[in-house]
Amino acid sequence: MKILFIDVKYIGEIKLNQDAIKELGKYKKIALYTTTQFNHKIKGIIEQLNNVGIKVISSQPERTSSKFQILGCDVYQKNLKLKEQPGAFLYIGDGRFHPNALLFSENKYLANIFNPFFIPFSSASSTASSRAPC
Repeated sequence: MKILFIDVKYIGEIKLNQDAIKELGKYKKIALYTTTQFNHKIKGIIEQLNNVGIKVISSQPERTSSKFQILGCDVYQKNLKLKEQPGAFLYIGDGRFHPNALLFSENKYLANIFNPFFIPFSSASSTASSRAPC
């Protein structure tokens, strides 16, 4: 069976707000992930983070078509293939399915969530995520 990847791209602007920058400033290194519709906008987020001294790391997990992309239904231990350990995760996207998947995969971190459609910045911990349905 062949797998077909179809790019659906968000056309709006994605820029971290000051609350997000302040919260993320607690970390020296962040693992950044998103879904396919926001992946083409990720360079601007990386630039914002680098400008405040935060190193951004990521990977191309199995069964994804590009670096930074995550499939929430296919995240399991070591699937992310990170070569370095982050201080926390940053997920760019909507919903909680994908950030919860990050927490299930790497349960010792905090997942910070920036939703371009819903401006307030939020976080999820592995403790809360283990009780929350996906």
